[in-house]
Amino acid sequence: MEERRDNTAARQEWLRRARAVQIQTLLNGSKLELVSGELVGPCPVCGGDDRFALKPREQIFNCRKCEKGGKGAIDFLKFRDGLSFNDAAERLAGPPPKANGASREWIYPDAEGRPYLKVVRFDSGANKQYPQYKWDGGQWIKGKPKGPKIPYRLPELLDSDRTEPVYVCEGEKCADAVAGLGSTATSASEGAGKWTADLNEHFRDRIIHILPDNDGPGRKHAATVAANLDGIAKEVRVVALPGLADKEDVFDWIERGGTREQLEEIGETAPI
Repeated sequence: MEERRDNTAARQEWLRRARAVQIQTLLNGSKLELVSGELVGPCPVCGGDDRFALKPREQIFNCRKCEKGGKGAIDFLKFRDGLSFNDAAERLAGPPPKANGASREWIYPDAEGRPYLKVVRFDSGANKQYPQYKWDGGQWIKGKPKGPKIPYRLPELLDSDRTEPVYVCEGEKCADAVAGLGSTATSASEGAGKWTADLNEHFRDRIIHILPDNDGPGRKHAATVAANLDGIAKEVRVVALPGLADKEDVFDWIERGGTREQLEEIGETAPI
């Protein structure tokens, strides 16, 4: 089965996560050497030396013997393992989103773009659960990674313009909404009250605008983040968005028509 022509937001986010996986992480210790900007070595399908080549930046690969190639991790798994498009994407990003929206997933890539943490949201009536999974090099295993916490959307954070603000949100859904405006956005896993000091260095000398949820835990969480980043970030502001009802957040504000320009203007007037 080839790629479904399904343009729902949940599916497109699922595919984005799958495509964010770097082919290098799937080579399982293959001995590739860097030659003129390409990783060259034995083909994982046909074997033999100097047949397989990967351009790391473009994520383009090919084998001269197999006379096949492609671009990105999904194409690579189709080539190496004979998977369909959807099966390859599921191998990389976990199960696809359900049509009824009962579950949603967020992937935390590390600084090299490798999968590190997956957070899954399950809704069961009024109850919400957020189990976490770690990547073992080939599949997701339930449980947190043993290493430190990392910010959500870390590769985008590292590549972003350092003269522009980084918006720190309370959850991944809000960070994705702000990123959808074209801004740099992130969050910490596990929600309000779960910021830890190992996150701080990722924000050194950055301009930080914290966007709290409009409730007591949200404001307390924003104060905790601000206290952690004080003296590390270049500038820290807690940005209270106008017009939010109790328990609403920046996602709701954007849903009602909030723009990047408005968000920047409100942020610039917030006290340091």
